[in-house]
Amino acid sequence: MNKNNLQISIIVVNFNGFELTKNLINSILKSDQKINKEIIVIDNHSPDKSGQALKKEFSKNKQVSVYFRDENDFLTAAYNYGFIKSKGKIVVFMNNDILVTNNWLKSISKELERENAGLVGVNMFSPDEKIDNLGCSLNILGYAKRIATGQFFKSNPKTSHLFFIPGSLIAANRDFFNQLGGFDESFLGNYEDVDLAWRTRLLNKNIKIAKKAKVYHLGSQTVKKYLKNYQSSFLCRKNRLATIIKNAGPLYLSLVLPVYLIFQIIIFLKELLFQKELALATPRALFWNIDNLEDLLIKRKAIQLTRKTSDWQIIKSMIFRKGTKNL
Repeated sequence: MNKNNLQISIIVVNFNGFELTKNLINSILKSDQKINKEIIVIDNHSPDKSGQALKKEFSKNKQVSVYFRDENDFLTAAYNYGFIKSKGKIVVFMNNDILVTNNWLKSISKELERENAGLVGVNMFSPDEKIDNLGCSLNILGYAKRIATGQFFKSNPKTSHLFFIPGSLIAANRDFFNQLGGFDESFLGNYEDVDLAWRTRLLNKNIKIAKKAKVYHLGSQTVKKYLKNYQSSFLCRKNRLATIIKNAGPLYLSLVLPVYLIFQIIIFLKELLFQKELALATPRALFWNIDNLEDLLIKRKAIQLTRKTSDWQIIKSMIFRKGTKNL
């Protein structure tokens, strides 16, 4: 493989997922065979030795490389480590519970060749051929929602309310991802994709779905198996607030943040009565952001200094979803 001509690096994170990762790699190798690509597997300190098994399984394939982390510090650090090891002009970050179809990379590459390209996603389906998501929207309080989930696919589906690409599969040009500074490793996982997209929008770059790229998502199997509901809720809440503190402009902070905090108090009181196992996630998320406020404000300063998009444009992309610029 000619590294100087390498078009695409596909970065996959593995944790105790030999069969899932093996099946994904085989589907990638069978697809888009004319595209010069590499597959980088980051084993996230799997105790079941699945990383070693994958290295042995694909030892004769020069397109596949397996690297090992000394500790499991969740998704964002593993993705960034994979980026450091990669060489492609385009980088694709993806979970291991996915199967791809032919021409998915060709469609992604075409979209990233467009002027002002930022982040690109795919049409993601469940195994039953219903839509898993066509990207995700974000409401004014920062809550995410998958687009068209559970529906059957139509030609030219409407994705005008797209705000971000889910972290299960995100593609970007290498230089632009470098410009973004990668994933925020303090997030660990959950909302790292929203944060990345918000920073992309602040640089006035487009976020798109590659129309002819189709993949199958097998349903967050690693997360469901190893991440407890309370842990997931805590990560979502702490990272949602951190995303707002880092990226939102003065208008958003003055109008929306007080409402958001009141809403969190209501959620806390409700869970205290009816879902005690989740109730501490909200105060823990708030205290984490207070403890890390200095670091968040340093990141915020760097982001706000380079922003090219007004606060009102970001708010419009959440409220007035149809016909919004750069959607």
